[in-house]
Amino acid sequence: MTFYASRRIYKAKRRIPDYLFEQPIVNVRLVEERVKCAFVTADKLLKQFAELGIVEEVTGAQRNRRYEYAPYLALFGPAEISQKGRE
Repeated sequence: MTFYASRRIYKAKRRIPDYLFEQPIVNVRLVEERVKCAFVTADKLLKQFAELGIVEEVTGAQRNRRYEYAPYLALFGPAEISQKGRE
């Protein structure tokens, strides 16, 4: 990985938490567009955030995975909020 590639990934990684406060339920395409990075980069970053427990993958699917920022959503009410998006 080149210096410039790692720098872009670092910048993208720093933008995701701010975006999660604006849009707590996201998919890879939304992150790609908002953070202005490649689809593969957005996918890898969301997987890393999921491994760290920052976001939770809620679809269980191979494609069109949705992630939610569950700790943030929990501040606004009961679990029905996150369940609503899964239907």
